[in-house]
Amino acid sequence: MSNSPVDSILSISESPEALVCLEEESSLDTAKRQIEALSRRLETLGAEHSSVLDRFSRLGTTLKESENQLQSAQKQLTILLKEGEDRLRWGTALDVKLHKLKLVLEERELSLRQLEQRNAVQKAQLDQYGSNSEELKRLQDKVLRMQNSPSWKLTAPLRFLRRMIVDRFTR
Repeated sequence: MSNSPVDSILSISESPEALVCLEEESSLDTAKRQIEALSRRLETLGAEHSSVLDRFSRLGTTLKESENQLQSAQKQLTILLKEGEDRLRWGTALDVKLHKLKLVLEERELSLRQLEQRNAVQKAQLDQYGSNSEELKRLQDKVLRMQNSPSWKLTAPLRFLRRMIVDRFTR
């Protein structure tokens, strides 16, 4: 027998017990490698688990913040809706008032037109009266001149007698 390591392995491998030992050793090595691989995978999964937990925690915080923002937005929306409804009621009330004011304005414009027509009629009457007044003054002046004339004064007794005699029977 030679003393080289290969020869010793070969001589050992020839015995059934040695083969079982080699198989067990090989199985152990494989099991160790699998355990190491599983251990590394477990560490990786642990790190991933921590990362997922951190992300989940951040998502939970983000979700809470989003819910708070949503509640705040809903409150603001409720306030804005109430303000909108108030403004709508106010606008509707203004529309009603505006409509009433338009009706009043139309009535007053109609009254104004009627007053302007009456004013135009009265002005025409006044102008007519003014021209009649001038005619009246002219006639009064003519009568006054006639009554102050000498012939009128001389015939006054005749007019008196006529009124006493003739006019008494004609009435």
